[in-house]
Amino acid sequence: MIIRNPFIRQARSGQVIRILIMLAGLAALFSFSPVHADRVVKIGVLAFRPKIQTMTQWQHLAGVLTRGIPGHRFEIEAYSFSELDQAVADSSVDFIFTNPGQFVTMNEHAQLALPLATLCDEEAGKPVSSYGGVIFTLAANRKIQTLRDLTGTTIAAASKDSLGGYQMQVFEMQEIGLQIDRDAGLILTGMPHDRVVDAVLEGRADVGFVRTGVLEDMAAERKLDLSRLRIINQKYFTEFPVVISTQLYPEWPFAALPHVEEYLSRHVTAALFNLDHNRAATRAMGINGFVVPADYSSIAELLRALHLPPFDGPPKFTIGDVGARYRWQLIGAVIAGSSILFLLFRLWILNRRLNTERMNVIQQQLLLRESEARWQFALEGAGDGVWDWNALTNEVFFSRRWKEMLGYSEEEIGSTLDEWDKRVHPDDREKCLADLDAHFQGKTPVYKNEHRMLCKDGSYRWILDRGRVIEWQPDGKPLRIVGTHSDVTERRRYQSKIEQMLAEQNAMLENQLVGIVTSRNRKIVWANPAFEKMLGYEKGELVGAPTRQFYSSEETYQSVGKRAHHEHKNGKIFRMQLEFCRHDGEPVWVDLSTARLSEKNNETLWAVIDITQQRNAEIALRESEKRFHLMADSAPVLIWMSEKDGQRSFFNRVWLTFTGRTLEQELCGGWMQGVHPDDLSFCMETFEAAFAACREFSLEYRLRRCDGEFFWVVDHGVPRYDEKGDFLGFIGSCIDITDRHRMETVTRELANYDVLTHLPNRRLLSDRLIQTMAGSKRSGEYAALMIIDLDNFKPLNDTFGHAAGDLLLIEAASRLKSCVREIDTVARFGGDEFIVILSDLGVEEESAISQAGIVAERIRISLADPYVLAIHPNGRQNLSVEHRCTSSIGIVMFLGHEDNQDEIIERADTAMYQAKKSGRNQVVFQSRAVL
Repeated sequence: MIIRNPFIRQARSGQVIRILIMLAGLAALFSFSPVHADRVVKIGVLAFRPKIQTMTQWQHLAGVLTRGIPGHRFEIEAYSFSELDQAVADSSVDFIFTNPGQFVTMNEHAQLALPLATLCDEEAGKPVSSYGGVIFTLAANRKIQTLRDLTGTTIAAASKDSLGGYQMQVFEMQEIGLQIDRDAGLILTGMPHDRVVDAVLEGRADVGFVRTGVLEDMAAERKLDLSRLRIINQKYFTEFPVVISTQLYPEWPFAALPHVEEYLSRHVTAALFNLDHNRAATRAMGINGFVVPADYSSIAELLRALHLPPFDGPPKFTIGDVGARYRWQLIGAVIAGSSILFLLFRLWILNRRLNTERMNVIQQQLLLRESEARWQFALEGAGDGVWDWNALTNEVFFSRRWKEMLGYSEEEIGSTLDEWDKRVHPDDREKCLADLDAHFQGKTPVYKNEHRMLCKDGSYRWILDRGRVIEWQPDGKPLRIVGTHSDVTERRRYQSKIEQMLAEQNAMLENQLVGIVTSRNRKIVWANPAFEKMLGYEKGELVGAPTRQFYSSEETYQSVGKRAHHEHKNGKIFRMQLEFCRHDGEPVWVDLSTARLSEKNNETLWAVIDITQQRNAEIALRESEKRFHLMADSAPVLIWMSEKDGQRSFFNRVWLTFTGRTLEQELCGGWMQGVHPDDLSFCMETFEAAFAACREFSLEYRLRRCDGEFFWVVDHGVPRYDEKGDFLGFIGSCIDITDRHRMETVTRELANYDVLTHLPNRRLLSDRLIQTMAGSKRSGEYAALMIIDLDNFKPLNDTFGHAAGDLLLIEAASRLKSCVREIDTVARFGGDEFIVILSDLGVEEESAISQAGIVAERIRISLADPYVLAIHPNGRQNLSVEHRCTSSIGIVMFLGHEDNQDEIIERADTAMYQAKKSGRNQVVFQSRAVL
């Protein structure tokens, strides 16, 4: 079926003015059609390491997905456990990447879909798709060797929600009969897991729980010396290369939320499975890729065994179940109840007889409590806590003040001796019990001991505990012990500071590095061993000696004396570096500081430090820097150097000559002003990632030369370390690769663009058509393809030669581009044929046909205008030729992938030949019915 352009039919019927007005309105309407912005897709990632580190690691995944899935821009957000739960509840993320335990819990509440993929991590260079938990302690702690030794210890974990950092380890403990809430103390540090390692290293916890790989990562980042730790309950699995203390469980799942469209989930899954072909991205993320989703039923079984969410609710059990299961027990209970009622009646009679005696006992107890209340009030009024211990039953009364000192309320501490025992510092328990036993044996009149007690906030406070036995058992053993509880933390702190100051003062005086001297009227009164050794004198040999012997000349001796006297007179400390003479005549450079002790006796105090090695090192360093700068300035490449904070601190002469800027202008972040704006963001991301990981990097970007032109360079940076292995910064070099880039650009142009018109050729046209078809399927909007053949083109070639024909083709290409939008494609199909692809024409077919017809008519009119060509026939003078050339246009509409490329082009070509047969200078639409 042939569909003629309706606008041509109306023009033939005489309604020209009305058509022109409508065409102008439609052209204005579509000239302002919006450009579709990329859709933002958010991926929520659980941060078990620091958030900035998590963002840096997984930002590369967002980049891969954005580049692989057109029309979508992926963003990474790092969350804690609670934040990620809230984000899923609010549907503010589209995909999640978290530990399997949190995924199982979320799936129970949010009904997530099955995971799209499971992480395949990389540990010690090997791909692993499972992980576990690690239990560790200090290597110096020999008391903890096995899981059973965890009883009575303090354990640090990041969060109870952490699968690899808490739940896996607790399951291992439960398997051997240990309960963490009953058998050990727990400190929750919060995320990331690095805080758990710090808690163990700082002595705040005996044992730490982290997920596998954390210890090795911290060691690689130079944050941890693995030799300081020992692994508890270590297990060994084939092909699992890092330390582990638990069973292996499947790695983290990558899942979509219910609101995510199926087509987007499929594209994301495909991109994840293809990651292993992009080694640059996987290396940047420190992973091997993703694999098919694992079976997470083992995770659900672990959570169910631990009664953790979402399996922490009680099982459903009805009254009928009770009757069916415990029938005979209920009958026995009825019989027993009847017997009890009878006994209760007998007891009621006996109770009346005892009532009088009980009232007497109660009266005595009231008097006793009043007495105890008075002495408890008196003691607590002085700020002390009170305890009252029954040694026979091990029941203890703790006063409100006793509990407040440790940060607890009245109801938070019970009335057993265990409440005291579990809070005493392990290092102080033995001395407490020894002092208590000495009092029980009568060796001391009162019990008295200072020890540390654990507070509610996890800190320890020093307590002075005093008490005595006030009641004994018949066999001579203590029955009741009463005592007070005083907070002496501040006194202990001040006492510790005083002891530290005395130790520091003594260490300073006897320091083998700092010489201390007192002098009076420029004669030695006293000198410490360090000063005597520094200048080669025997002990006590310098007492009474004049200070003149230390100076190299009389002039120096007098000059230093005058300057020191002037500073002392103004109440200041005099300090300078100068050369002293040793006892054997050898020179020694010293840093001398002096202060006046007594103006009346002209007594001064000297502090002297031997800086000979430092001076020699400074001289050697200056020589080394001089040689480095000379070598760098002589190199034929651009060289730079940065400090460990990332700031640039050096550029060689070649760099400064290339950019035409001074060293002061380039230092720190000044050099970035020369980077092309389109490359700056990528440069900074690469630099920051390399600095964070302290690893070598290489990238290409454009740098402005002194003449203002941008040149392509390849920048290669290598980390610098000192002799101790500490990171110092980077040193890098840049090489000009502009010629290579130009050649690549030319090659790309030749492969994809027509040499004459610079329009896309058949190869690039095929790619553009595939993209338009995919976009049409995604958006549901129609697109159009038109083939344009120039009428009356051959006579121009035959008369004036191919040079004239080439000029007309160039002008025709220019007119075609002016008739379409930037999002449309104009390509040369061959000879005098062109193809135009129009996209985003709307979801209504009739409206889309109308829009395509408007553009085709605009092209037909534009190409029909006369062409004025300046040619050079047979080497003669310029000849101006006017040539008229119309066009025959065939159009086909398509939606998505309902046809393949060849069918679409064939249909448009059929319509174009129909236009030529109908008299040329025509626009013809082709429908599928013709084929």
